[in-house]
Amino acid sequence: MVVSTMTADQLSSTYNVKLNASAPDIDVMMYRPLQEQLLFARNGWLADLTDLVSGDAEYDWADVQEGARERVTTEGRVFGVPIITERPTPTGAG
Repeated sequence: MVVSTMTADQLSSTYNVKLNASAPDIDVMMYRPLQEQLLFARNGWLADLTDLVSGDAEYDWADVQEGARERVTTEGRVFGVPIITERPTPTGAG
């Protein structure tokens, strides 16, 4: 098994090159839904996970925050399972 660590920009470039070339060495990947979901889903680079997240009695998709679920859903199909979320932090003014 090979595990690679890259910056976000390096990762995006690597994904674009490898996925465009149909490289066989990507099985599971972490991607940024806000930046890459739509492109990856429309290009057929992501598996449709809708049945998997809704068809397991021991896994409740509704337990995932609504905003996070929306980010990994394109055209009614789920293409990722959120493992982290980002939220803005208010700064103290004055």
